[in-house]
Amino acid sequence: MAEILEFDQYKVTNGHIRFDKNGTLGTAEELGCTGSLSVEPEIQEVVKMCEGVEAKRYSKPIRLNGTLVGHIKVAVLRDIFGLTADDLKDGVYGYGSKSVGGSGALTFDVTDITEETVKYIAFPNVSFTGGLNFSLENGGDEIAQIEIPFAAHLDKNKKFYYEGFADEITDEDVKSGWHENFDEELVKNTTP
Repeated sequence: MAEILEFDQYKVTNGHIRFDKNGTLGTAEELGCTGSLSVEPEIQEVVKMCEGVEAKRYSKPIRLNGTLVGHIKVAVLRDIFGLTADDLKDGVYGYGSKSVGGSGALTFDVTDITEETVKYIAFPNVSFTGGLNFSLENGGDEIAQIEIPFAAHLDKNKKFYYEGFADEITDEDVKSGWHENFDEELVKNTTP
């Protein structure tokens, strides 16, 4: 197996979410059609002062802030925004002051322009940080996508994010379980 030396990220696909249900990750659900994904770190700077002069500066990531844009499946979108059918008639969902946005583990495939090289990426502990939002335009040329902000927090392995190329991952359980069973235990090395 050759190490991948160059990878031009071109397309993000195959998004999945495992919602956190009372401290346990549920069954993986397909997101729908991913339009774009953007992520940037939130950094805490720590300064070492020596006799009143800055001697060193450390930059430490404290969270990843991301935005997912796409056409998301209805049931998944309701869980993301916290819409519920509690105390409502059959078929009716509501959003209000008691609505709490979802959380869980997000996974995607990223490919190069030829779509031959696949990189798996995962955010093991995300919280959706924006409320219900949408925009509609009558007669538009394109169906509106939903924009969903999220924050990626540390997991039990002290990681915000994981990635691995399909051709470089040797553990078949990791490859086959990336989307369906992703959690920090799936990727943790348990061999001493």
